[in-house]
Amino acid sequence: MIVRFFKVSALITVLLGCCFTPAQAECPDQSPLYARGQELYQHGQYLLSSLHFSEVSVTPCNPRLAARATYAFSLGMMALGENVEALRSLSKIEASSDSETRDRAHLLHAYLVPEFDRDLSPSSRLRLDLWKSKYDPARFAKLTDSAELLEIEERLQLLPQKSVFAAGAASAILPGAGQAYVGVYQSAAISLVLNALFLATTLEFAKNKMPAAAVASGFVLSITYLGNILNAVDSAQQRNSNARAPLEEKLKNALFPEFTP
Repeated sequence: MIVRFFKVSALITVLLGCCFTPAQAECPDQSPLYARGQELYQHGQYLLSSLHFSEVSVTPCNPRLAARATYAFSLGMMALGENVEALRSLSKIEASSDSETRDRAHLLHAYLVPEFDRDLSPSSRLRLDLWKSKYDPARFAKLTDSAELLEIEERLQLLPQKSVFAAGAASAILPGAGQAYVGVYQSAAISLVLNALFLATTLEFAKNKMPAAAVASGFVLSITYLGNILNAVDSAQQRNSNARAPLEEKLKNALFPEFTP
């Protein structure tokens, strides 16, 4: 009887091993891969980190880790400027049973799409309002009494800014002058030389009574002239944006600590 019991037990053990070993093999621990993705993200390697998060997000054995990885993938896509892909990924977890990840997904969705207004906590709404008010110091101050946030906002307002109107007007008067005002001297030199060259060519064609050539050259001149003005405006906007970027990133990190994998 005892011998038969051990035989049956051994048979059951073998059968269970046959049944569960493949399942375990299909469910490896993805935590190290997720941790590696976090490390890459922290070092600014957003594309590589997104590849890691994408692989972890399809694991069937750990739904909570998969939801976190999908959220992290959305963060990577946002950092890469792929907001459409980020929103597509967020839609997969906004109905997740993991309430923490779901709330973070809703907040990120509202950050990317200001019109989104669903299932947001009062704290999230306040922080989003603060972020939207970063260009309005009076309203920003009314919404918070945080010394840290007010200091960042004050530093943002004190940053020297280049006037977009002045840059455009200067380049309209003298091609390249707006770029020089902004501090983009190579672009200023190119704009000045190109416009001077096409102006001289147009005048020369007109002087030699070559109307068709003069019209063609004048058309090209009009394009380079207008492009020079638009480039000056864009350069001023880009310079201002680059100057604000570090402080805006600091403000974003202070307002939204959830925006990390």
